[in-house]
Amino acid sequence: MDEKGCTRKFLFLSKYYQWKNLRVKLVASEESHCGEGVLFIKKKFWE
Repeated sequence: MDEKGCTRKFLFLSKYYQWKNLRVKLVASEESHCGEGVLFIKKKFWE
């Protein structure tokens, strides 16, 4: 996957999910799942 494309989606999701975006960013960055990672983490936090 392209880093630029990943970063772009990353920023978009970060703005879309403003709640706890800091934690989502950190975990997503470590997992390197980009959008999928953020969405997965979001569900995990809610549950």
